[in-house]
Amino acid sequence: ILIRDRNMKTMITIRDPAAFQLVADETRRKIISLLRAKELTVCQISTELNLTPQAVYHHIKKLQDGGMVEVVKEDAHVEIKNEL
Repeated sequence: ILIRDRNMKTMITIRDPAAFQLVADETRRKIISLLRAKELTVCQISTELNLTPQAVYHHIKKLQDGGMVEVVKEDAHVEIKNEL
């Protein structure tokens, strides 16, 4: 699984209260920060944050539901892109 940030230099303004709840979680903020710096796999994120891959998937799913990341299946792997 490759996690990519398409818009590394793009800044957005968050106005949705639900989005604030998503980024209130420190782990999700760390994931977003890592994705803004470079492309990473779930395993790389889990190693960097000392989390299990399952925990990373849990947070990625919440970020995906909130429109902050996009999960794209291509060929034999899944790409997760930062939408911020």
